[in-house]
Amino acid sequence: MSFRDFVQGQSPQQAHYLQQREKENRLEAQFDSDELYLRMLRPVESRPIARQDLFQKWKAAQVAHFSREHEDWWKANFPRSVACYGPPFIGKIPNIDMLAASLGESPAGVVYSTSEAGFFFKDYIVNAYRPVSEGRLSALVKRIALEASGKDARSIGERILEIRELSEIVVSTAKIILEVESDFFKGHGAHCRYSAGRYIEPVEAPLCRVFLDEQIVQQDRSVLKLGDAYHRYYEFCSTRSLGALPKTLFRKTFNHETKSRYGVGIRNDLRSATGTMFQGWEGLEFASVGIGKN
Repeated sequence: MSFRDFVQGQSPQQAHYLQQREKENRLEAQFDSDELYLRMLRPVESRPIARQDLFQKWKAAQVAHFSREHEDWWKANFPRSVACYGPPFIGKIPNIDMLAASLGESPAGVVYSTSEAGFFFKDYIVNAYRPVSEGRLSALVKRIALEASGKDARSIGERILEIRELSEIVVSTAKIILEVESDFFKGHGAHCRYSAGRYIEPVEAPLCRVFLDEQIVQQDRSVLKLGDAYHRYYEFCSTRSLGALPKTLFRKTFNHETKSRYGVGIRNDLRSATGTMFQGWEGLEFASVGIGKN
């Protein structure tokens, strides 16, 4: 028994137990903090899970978490972002690039996919990436700023709270800073997604191909307008809580699928009954009036 343990009246076994208990308490406090950030991004309808089960999943996943034992809060929690883009403030001006990068280095591990036209965050509960709205990410930026305002030892002071007013700009910049490769969610070895209560495996068909399979059929003397096709596609994505491609990218991607499947490409010289020119596909039409035909 050490002198310190003797003075405190503890046996080595008691001292070991207390050390382990203190370590566990620190972990639980860290878990509560990290879970606060992730709860902000999860869909409201997410099925509640018992706290102890969440805690065990969190420990197993080794989620990146915020440190509170470093004199420089930003460098401790976002070392790669600071190293790459500099400190959160350059002089008195907020460093938007660094702040955008910090979303990717946060416990949420945010990424932006151009091919899926949206943001995603890694949720250890489902062990997959979930889609997240820009509004929720804006709230996360504000929460990070609030956390930092009372932790930075170098007294950036109340200026950190200015970040809260720039949250939408930070999120917009994150589309560039956190953009991932087109194969991030596609192909063997890519990342899995979880949306609308189901897993979307990386080897699944592209969404435009699924849309073509479920919503479009060949029909002689029919014409499918680009505007109508995109409107139906947008609703198709919304019902599945998935991000829709921008119209210009949809035109290119969907046209590739129609050529591959039916040998039909988009035309720019189609005319309506009133003589108005429009873009579209001849010989294609909607399979049904409703959305989500299976």
